[in-house]
Amino acid sequence: MLRNFAITLLLACAGSALGYLSGLPLGQLLGAAGLVLIACRFGLVLATPPAAIVVIQLILGASVGALLNAEMLKGMADLTILAGLLICMSAQLAAGFTWLYRVEKWSRAESLLGAVPGAMAAVMTLTGEEGRTSAKMVFAHMVRMIALLVAVFLIAGPQEAPQEIAVLSDGPDGTGVWTGYASFLLLAAGAYAAGRVLERFAMPAPYMVTGLILAAGANLWLGSEPIVVPEPLVLFAMALLGGLIGIRLKDITRTDIASYLRAGLIVTSITFGITVAMAFGFSLLTSQPFLVLFMSWVPGGVEVMVATALALGLEPAFVMLNHVLRMSVLHIAPMFMSRDFFRPEPQDTETTTLKGGRHV
Repeated sequence: MLRNFAITLLLACAGSALGYLSGLPLGQLLGAAGLVLIACRFGLVLATPPAAIVVIQLILGASVGALLNAEMLKGMADLTILAGLLICMSAQLAAGFTWLYRVEKWSRAESLLGAVPGAMAAVMTLTGEEGRTSAKMVFAHMVRMIALLVAVFLIAGPQEAPQEIAVLSDGPDGTGVWTGYASFLLLAAGAYAAGRVLERFAMPAPYMVTGLILAAGANLWLGSEPIVVPEPLVLFAMALLGGLIGIRLKDITRTDIASYLRAGLIVTSITFGITVAMAFGFSLLTSQPFLVLFMSWVPGGVEVMVATALALGLEPAFVMLNHVLRMSVLHIAPMFMSRDFFRPEPQDTETTTLKGGRHV
């Protein structure tokens, strides 16, 4: 088993490095997922260690929380914009859920997680083990993510996404980086301890929630000396997440692809349509241009959307603030839901069984 873990990690890191060097938005995630999926298709037995979920939650949760600071929150003084963001997210989620539940006949949990506007990492950590339940939601989110990347390329052309997560810089005495790593590890230890407590109350994604809250709280308290997430750790977490995606998709069939692709494209189209309508409506109520609101409320990664806003001159700070708040809401939302809601149904878990008494 340790050998399988090691091979999976090496393949995920290699694929992530290739994707990162390609310069594509989220290339490290797509590269890791693609290489691991190909290896699984060629018969390699791959697996990620149980601790991978905890690592992903801690790093990516803290990376979102580290973006929040007092100056950014002051930028949301216009409550009309905040209300528009929340209404748009709610409409996206409700419409997507209704389609998947009523038309595609997915279960309640599948429909809810498949319709979440973004926050793929949070969804991945809530879907349990491998199987059809996990695969269909992951596939739907991959369709949305790729469709968004295509839209970004059509709007702005290929752009290098800026690193919005704070990157550590080495000081004159060479201590800056190590101090930053030590600060982050201290925060991660506190988030892990708090997450263990929340886990006892069956809270979904507990380490992502505690990482986000502690990082945001530390930044608001420290002010000029904020907590930062070292870029290599973020890339490592993205590689782990990509490897997890590849493994989750390994058993998907051609019939599944056709069904999930249709569902993913329809939900993505619904989400984009709602975003257009909401952005247009609130552009009439506020002084913000339609395209600025559209780029702020369409579900996508912070870095990708800010890069596009920079390329088009569309108030990147405002766009970034909206996406950070959107991601924060989506990452914290599991606090208010029962873990039982996210458990795969029996017919889904049965599909992961077994050859020779072991999971494949």
